[in-house]
Amino acid sequence: MRLFVAVDLDRERHEAMARAIDGLRRALAPAGWDRAVRWVSPHNLHLTIRFIGELDEAAGARVRTALSAPLDVPPFDVVLEGAGVFPPRGAPRVLWIGVAGGGEGLARVFDAVESRLRPAGVAPEPRPFSAHLTIGRFRDRGDRSVPRGRTRLEDAIAEVRVGAGPLAVRSITLYQSRLTPAGPEYSPLVSTPLAGV
Repeated sequence: MRLFVAVDLDRERHEAMARAIDGLRRALAPAGWDRAVRWVSPHNLHLTIRFIGELDEAAGARVRTALSAPLDVPPFDVVLEGAGVFPPRGAPRVLWIGVAGGGEGLARVFDAVESRLRPAGVAPEPRPFSAHLTIGRFRDRGDRSVPRGRTRLEDAIAEVRVGAGPLAVRSITLYQSRLTPAGPEYSPLVSTPLAGV
């Protein structure tokens, strides 16, 4: 099973992010960049806390158990604002919406999740935590639909106002991801409340 931990968006944030994606798609169209992006379906949008990856059933059960009790992190709000691409230089791979507020709360949640995953047999995440909302992935540079000229891409992204009111973070969800020809399907396995919720 392929697992990840995420913060879910509420209906208002889903709608705001869907509008932002439409705006970005239109802004990227004149230079052809819109065709170079595999856009995340709005109903699949979430703030990833920790991608765990493929585990067998026994390891998956240990992870579910590890994440069943409330986290010792108080509830907080997150503000989604601005957009950009990863990596900062070279061929773009990921189109994201940033976290303008509440990033420290997300980092505390990440640390709490990591501390539970290690005893469950999951190797530590080697990369530093970077709070963001992935909204698209760029096709391989060898694909003819991928234009050249990263500056034009960044200029187009900067023209779009991306933002939404605060998202109340009161829980996290362990998801199983199934890859299908129509795109990934996410099934919630465990909802873990934050402290005092």
